Amino acid sequence: MSGILFDQNVPVELLLLTSNRFPNISVLHVASSELKGFSDREIFSWACDNAHCIVTFDSDFADRRAFNITAETGVVLIRISPANATIAFEAISRVLIAFELKQLFGALTVVDKSKIRHRRIAEQ
Repeated sequence: MSGILFDQNVPVELLLLTSNRFPNISVLHVASSELKGFSDREIFSWACDNAHCIVTFDSDFADRRAFNITAETGVVLIRISPANATIAFEAISRVLIAFELKQLFGALTVVDKSKIRHRRIAEQ
């Protein structure tokens, strides 16, 4: 089952907030899973293998030379500072209202205070 994987730099409170607001989406957080302490590369590999879209504040995941976004995963980069749970939840909610989960796969989606940019990287 595909879903969302919150990176370790995203407040863990988003796990419950997102699960409650979007109950039809599988949601995991690196900090509360077997991925705790894994490198970005290992987290990305797990997301590809398990059909999860990564939600992160870490712009490294947007580097296509380091992380090859395929149809099996996607990246949602939250570019809002300061990054607290309320602001992050508002950002991910805007993305999940604007796009179906399947549209986030094979794409880099960047969300800031005023807009969402969505760029297809891989064909599904």
